[in-house]
Amino acid sequence: VVAGFGIWYALARRRRLAGALIAAAGSAWAAIAIGVVIPHYNTGAESAFYGRYSEVGGSAGGILETLFTDPLRIAEAAFSSRDLRYLLHLVAPLAALCLLSPLVLIAALPELAINLLSATTTQTSIHFHYTAGLIPPLVIAAVFGAKRIGRRAVPVATIALLAAIAGNYWLGPIPGWRHLPGGQQFQATAARVTDHDRVAARALELIPANAVVSATNTLGGHLSERRRLLSFPFLQDATWVAADETQPGYADRHAPVPTAVQLAALRRNPDWRLVFQEDGILVFRRATS
Repeated sequence: VVAGFGIWYALARRRRLAGALIAAAGSAWAAIAIGVVIPHYNTGAESAFYGRYSEVGGSAGGILETLFTDPLRIAEAAFSSRDLRYLLHLVAPLAALCLLSPLVLIAALPELAINLLSATTTQTSIHFHYTAGLIPPLVIAAVFGAKRIGRRAVPVATIALLAAIAGNYWLGPIPGWRHLPGGQQFQATAARVTDHDRVAARALELIPANAVVSATNTLGGHLSERRRLLSFPFLQDATWVAADETQPGYADRHAPVPTAVQLAALRRNPDWRLVFQEDGILVFRRATS
């Protein structure tokens, strides 16, 4: 995003030197984060997210190489039917006004490319956090796009308002929409507290506040205030494990079989003791802790 903003600043504001410096600084920081910071904190290994881009090169350098050696593969990965639907979901609630300010959209291109080229489906869904970085440049582009309309402000504002309402009905998280034809169903009941949720809350109360925990994704969200929290199956220095067999998560993937295999191995491991088991919620404690 920083690099994209630098390009926009250079072209739209004609501040070429300042824009180039901003773009260079953003690109340099991205390179340092990918090539130095992540391997340093990942015990020398490359980012685990590279696997999401195996079809287009498998790394930042690999993607650049594919872009020049096989651009058609990049195009196929970035403009599948799923990707095009994602793009529609991004611009439709803004009445496509953002398309009237293409220079501002340059700031969104790096983040957009990261999502479009990924094989992980959640990255091309507006319902997940991967879209957060795109919202500011898209909204700003829509504002500048509306400004270009000029004297037709009232009808444009009316269209934008109707598009926003229709987009919320079609895509938004309002629970009430699920009761209406064509209303959004995704996560419509996410705020409902179930008996399973109460079991999970009771299980997590067993874990000391200062303990290092390895947890599956859905339970990890309730433990995220801790100084150190691991994503199951990574154990390392964890003294507790919290797992939900009904909603398995394997590292950053939804994978029932690998999760089940790892939990079965944990049950047999004499270094770990199962201290809670109910409704698919498991809590282990390291026997030596």
